[in-house]
Amino acid sequence: MLLSHWRHKQTDWIVQVDGPIDPHADKVVFHGRGGGFGKSTDPQTFLNDFVLLTDNDLQTIDATFVPFQFGFDWEGMQPNEIYHGYTNGRTWNGWAIPHVEKAVLLQWVKKTTDDGFQIFDGGTLRFDEDRDALIVTNEDDDIVIEPEWINTPTGEKMVWEISLGFCWVNFTDLEEDA
Repeated sequence: MLLSHWRHKQTDWIVQVDGPIDPHADKVVFHGRGGGFGKSTDPQTFLNDFVLLTDNDLQTIDATFVPFQFGFDWEGMQPNEIYHGYTNGRTWNGWAIPHVEKAVLLQWVKKTTDDGFQIFDGGTLRFDEDRDALIVTNEDDDIVIEPEWINTPTGEKMVWEISLGFCWVNFTDLEEDA
């Protein structure tokens, strides 16, 4: 299967096409990079609206993190629980993959544990100060999430990636769409 990535010329939206684009076909089916719901359009419109990305383009995009606001799309979580972090636009199955600084991480862990929220069939979250790591405990083992350094418009930041299979919504994108 020929996999290709494309950037929308006006919005910079990165999409993935999972097969060849046939200019004589009825439609091109594509979805956001990293998954999500499929969309389609005729090949000529697609080729007019999108530009093909190279591997070097993707590496540059992946290395660029920008501030964004995000929250849960999860039953029981309040919609006004908005957190601030960084994204490079990558998604997991269409959901945001947030990277957060320590203050936001600790705020989220406290809110989650204070609310009695359980993850992974009864798993828990905690921050281990000695290891400077987020520990996700479940019945099988511990998942240890250590910090990493990313480049942002305001310089390097130490962050923790907290996607953890959650349905994080990029509220910054929603505000821009309104």
